[in-house]
Amino acid sequence: MKDIHPPRDEHRTTGRKLVVLSPTVNIPAMTRALSAVGMDVVVASERGGAVPPETMATADAIVFDRLHMMVVTDPSPAVLSVMNELQAKGILLSVEDEGFVHPLSAPGPVGQGDVTWGLGAIGVEQSPFAGRGIRVAIFGAGFDMNHPDFQGRKVVHRSFVPGETAPDGNGFGTYAAGIACGPRNPSQGPRYGVAYEAELYIVKVLSDQGGGADGWIMNGINWALENGCRVLLLPLGSARPPTEAYRALGERALAQGAIIVGVAGQGSHRTRGDIQYTGSPANVVTILSVGAVDSDLRVADFSNGGKIDIVGPGVGVLSSWSLPQAYNTLSGTTAAAAHVAGVLGLLMEADPHASAPEIWRRMLATARQLNAPASDVGAGLVQAPVSAATAP
Repeated sequence: MKDIHPPRDEHRTTGRKLVVLSPTVNIPAMTRALSAVGMDVVVASERGGAVPPETMATADAIVFDRLHMMVVTDPSPAVLSVMNELQAKGILLSVEDEGFVHPLSAPGPVGQGDVTWGLGAIGVEQSPFAGRGIRVAIFGAGFDMNHPDFQGRKVVHRSFVPGETAPDGNGFGTYAAGIACGPRNPSQGPRYGVAYEAELYIVKVLSDQGGGADGWIMNGINWALENGCRVLLLPLGSARPPTEAYRALGERALAQGAIIVGVAGQGSHRTRGDIQYTGSPANVVTILSVGAVDSDLRVADFSNGGKIDIVGPGVGVLSSWSLPQAYNTLSGTTAAAAHVAGVLGLLMEADPHASAPEIWRRMLATARQLNAPASDVGAGLVQAPVSAATAP
């Protein structure tokens, strides 16, 4: 039997708390109770659905009312007393440490063809769908708005990192966005994008140095849902066991018609018998976890295992990159998850009235089965829909 280990990198915390609220909470009353003991409380809906990054850094409590969640600074004794009272009444469902996440990708070899090998493997050329009318949110380090392949395309972008704007500081955001929603006919090379007519929303939650706080991600998810995004790609992670905060985030996104796509992570060395366990936030049941395979449809050596829902092409995958380089070829579960995010956009276009859980089930039901255990590949390799009636 294979030995699957917990992620090996150390998980860092911020000192703040992630709080899951009851869906029935009276937010104005709760806000008044916290304000009465001296807390500076900010509510996302009063700031247009998203809290400015600088306010996130200074407020004592940030309430994401669409998500029924909040981030709280280290509470004083008076605040702690109020929070304990709210928890006793069933208003606060859980309190956990806020942590940091980081991007997940690594260099890899180059591929060739009219489409990238990944698009060929998932059957994109046979699909009549393009993600038309579906809003896809890409979380990460931003996006290069000057990239020639996206000129004339509507791209909505916002930064949730204090002191930084949305331009891509390291290339990974542009890379993930390219695979999920890149153009049908790029200015150079083969087609590399799946949902080429999807509406692209860029959510900068990682700094140019590569790190980001859970609260920034929560702020971005609240904003993405407020703007009607139905696919939320989180190509980032940390070494942390499953948390109630991310489980609740995934559940509440599903209830609002959206699917959060996470990455299994890439801390494994399978050729040495070392398989690391799926990292956070993809290790919760309400976030779709994606592992990676190579062009021979074998599990990538680096791909983590354990809680895997589906796999995508993740070795030697070409996509867009920040200028002046413009293109790059990488390997990682980020590439795999970006393929899955794009296919979700196709499935949602194919059946716009289906609920998010129905789309999730449909994706798993139509996956190409692989000769590997579910702990490595889940339902199998993601496949693009060829008709509106592809799946049961």
